[in-house]
Formats: sequence, structure tokens, C-alpha cells
Amino acid sequence: WQNPATFTGTAEYPTTVADEAGLVYGYRTDGNIVVFNPMTNAVSYRPTTVPVLRGSGSLFETRIAYDPPTRSLYLGAFNTPELYRFDIDTGSTTQLTSIPEPQLNDIFCGDRSGHLYVAGADSGMTLFQYDIAADTWNRIPDYPVDHGNNGSCVVSDAGFLYVSSGSGNEF
Repeated sequence: WQNPATFTGTAEYPTTVADEAGLVYGYRTDGNIVVFNPMTNAVSYRPTTVPVLRGSGSLFETRIAYDPPTRSLYLGAFNTPELYRFDIDTGSTTQLTSIPEPQLNDIFCGDRSGHLYVAGADSGMTLFQYDIAADTWNRIPDYPVDHGNNGSCVVSDAGFLYVSSGSGNEF
């Protein structure tokens, strides 16, 4: 273990992602994207441009996914239905179509090839796939048990979606 550079400000239970160049991205409550470069041990900040993201702390427990084809970060927050795209190259932030349920869940991930996967609500069995190119949500087969609200997900290189619920020990 090493102790890399730290960042200033507050981040309330966020997730992080890395791009293909190895840069690590997070979200700070004041609306800035945090960028950590492990090669130089340096931290920098990228402001978002949508007012709801700046200074309101509205993205509590920020979920982040990275999509290489669009070179964008996709941001959502627990307990709200909104979804945002942050374009890494231009710095622009766009609000996208909200999830069809009243809130996103902590279970939030991307497949790095044009899709995001999100559980709905803070309990239940609903799962959704977001098509980045079409800006649409599609309900996929329900999770077999209550997915809870403290879980996570990942898509393997083989294309399988794995979900770890927040209410049990199953995948």
C-alpha cells in the first residue's frame, strides 16, 4: 500500500472509476470532478456545468461509470432519478433521461461499451439497462431477490452482469 495524494473538499460516499489511460475520477460534493493521476501523484479538478451539480450537494452517494466510446463519465446519485453525462474532453455536462423509477440505487455500473446498469429504488427486484446512444432506459429481467440499496455491480469482459445485493450475500 502507498499513500497517494489526497484531495480537498468533501465527497459523500462516492464511487470512482478509471479510464483507459489510468486516470481515476471521482465526484466532490461542490460539483467538481476529481481527477487523480497515479503516474504523477497529482490531483486536479474539473468543474461541472449543470447548476444542479454545482454547490448543492445533490449528488449524494455519487455513482460513476466511464464509457470509453464517448469518453464520458456518467453520474447519478442515490435517492434521485437524474442521470448526467460529463464529457472528459470538452468539460460539458448534460442532463440525460432519468431512470423510470423515483430513484437510482447504489447498484450502478457500466459495461464500457455503451450501456449502464442500475437497480431501481432502495429495495425491490427491478434492474434497468441504459442505452447511451439512444438515451433510453430498458427494464431487464428482475433480480431474483430484493437487491437492497447498498450493493454493487460489474460487467465482466465476457459481457456478464454481476450484481451483489445490499441485503444478502448472493451474486
